[in-house]
Amino acid sequence: MKQLGVLLLCLFLLSCNLASSPEDMDKIRIEDILKGIARDFCWKDIEGIMTQVHPDYYHKGMYGFQLRGLWQDRMARFDLLDVEVRDIDLAGSRATVSMKLTFAAADSTLSYLDPDTEGDASYFYREDGVWFLCGNQQNFK
Repeated sequence: MKQLGVLLLCLFLLSCNLASSPEDMDKIRIEDILKGIARDFCWKDIEGIMTQVHPDYYHKGMYGFQLRGLWQDRMARFDLLDVEVRDIDLAGSRATVSMKLTFAAADSTLSYLDPDTEGDASYFYREDGVWFLCGNQQNFK
């Protein structure tokens, strides 16, 4: 009888869908990108950050090459970046990330919530199955 119980438990577990949904997988991919950006920031690897940026990046009147300058300025001012993802809103091939960014140096710390403050790293676009930073694609919003 004990073996039958174990067998039924095994069958039940096998019948459960243990795989994550496609939406969950997209959220994990986006969060991994943001963790990679934080790592690249700490390593002062601007190229690593920019590989996550779509060629058509546009955010509040800023293009990708200007985003590069913004992140280089942040790297000059701060040593560390911590990204705390609070929510990821998926809408087809687009996503908006709500998060807290904390930049730190020996003498100062700056924290703010995105996309409410800057938002330059909050908007994503999926192209050919790959997620990229794309900006909000709007002028000053």
